[in-house]
Formats: sequence, structure tokens, C-alpha cells
Amino acid sequence: MAEARPGPPAGLQLSALPDHSPLLQPSLAELRRRARAAGAPAGLLRSTDAFLLRFLRARDFDLDLAWRIHMHGTNYKRSLHQHFPDILPLEYGGEQFSMEDICQEWTNFVMKSENYLSSISQIIQ
Repeated sequence: MAEARPGPPAGLQLSALPDHSPLLQPSLAELRRRARAAGAPAGLLRSTDAFLLRFLRARDFDLDLAWRIHMHGTNYKRSLHQHFPDILPLEYGGEQFSMEDICQEWTNFVMKSENYLSSISQIIQ
């Protein structure tokens, strides 16, 4: 059995704390410092603690990973076009399919899979 290490809480321990816990402040301050250093827009710098905590909790308070997620989210339109240019629907700047087309394609796929999905449902019960 692993022994608990002394020192400040980290990862899952921090994720379990309420938003108002003073133990979360160093991580929030570091995320804000990184945003200022990167020249983030003023709106991002004024983000609430609760908003920033979502990014920290999503990666168990790993600041490097939280920062990557957070920064990716601030320029999502440009980022989507950069990373997924060939799969975006027309409504999001894509060039091939509309949301309606994609929805219909998935509906058809699910309907063709009806027997398989039904068999899984029976196994679970």
C-alpha cells in the first residue's frame, strides 16, 4: 500500500476541493500569469475562478495540460480550421457537408446498426 506523501495537495486531491478553497489559488494565479505572459485578450484575463477551474480540473491540475486546453479554447474557430479543415460542416466554414447532411448520415448509420445495438442492450440487461 502506497503511503501518502506529505506536502501540498495535488491532482485529484485538488479536484475534490470546492471552488472557494484557498488551496486552489496558486494554480489559478499561475494560469492567469501564463495568460498575461502570452498576451491573452483582456476578456480571458478577467475569467472567473470557476471558469478557469474547469480547465484545471479537466487535467487533474496539471498546469501544462490545462494551459494547452485553455489556449486552444480561446481561438477555437481558427484552431478548428487549422486542425480539422476537411471535416467541418458548412455552417462552421467547411466546404462539403451541412449539419443536416451529417445528422442524416449518422441517423442512417444508427438505423443500419439497429440489430447490433439491440443485441448489446440485451446483453447488458
